[in-house]
Amino acid sequence: MTPMKSMPADGWLRRNRWWLAGAVVLGAMAFVLPYRAAQHEYGRRTYTHPVQAAAEGWTAYEGSRWRLVGVRREPVLGTAAPYLHSEAAIVHVVYEVIPGRDVDMKRLNACRGRLQDARGRVWGGQAFLNELDSKTERRIREQSGLESRCASRSGPDFSEVKARPTRPFRFRHSYLVPSELPGKGLRGEIMLDPFNTVPPGSYISFDLDRAPAPPSPG
Repeated sequence: MTPMKSMPADGWLRRNRWWLAGAVVLGAMAFVLPYRAAQHEYGRRTYTHPVQAAAEGWTAYEGSRWRLVGVRREPVLGTAAPYLHSEAAIVHVVYEVIPGRDVDMKRLNACRGRLQDARGRVWGGQAFLNELDSKTERRIREQSGLESRCASRSGPDFSEVKARPTRPFRFRHSYLVPSELPGKGLRGEIMLDPFNTVPPGSYISFDLDRAPAPPSPG
């Protein structure tokens, strides 16, 4: 009985090279596509695409124009939650927005703000709530005439003052921070619903290093 000759490996590989190439491509896609889909979903749910604001003047973001007006730090006497063992401070960041003609004002008014330092620590924002107590917030609102909403505030007669398309509207975000927080590297960030920004998860980021103190209201 004549023994069967072994098939050369290079011949088998040559005859099946297209099938093998297709298997490699499909195998790679099986890993890459779910990874890209997960990245896209993560971008929709979080804030992953910063829009760097101009050092001066206005910056376009989500159909409106935005600018930084000024930054002021206010010391807090005594201890303040959640800083029970150290002095605290309040950082006030004042902005202006000019809504575009086709902007959804409800969506604009639901903006969130956050403060981020050079080490990546975050105060405020949807996932990092840092709300001031109601008494402090009321005092700041009465002194400044500004509120944290991007498209509306209460008027002196308790009527609602609303932002209007193509007209500047001023608002304020305030954060309770450790008193020793360095000013260098601080960034003020404004975020809209990450599911509906282009690209998903985009937000506008302002460099607060050399921002002036905000002018008095009016």
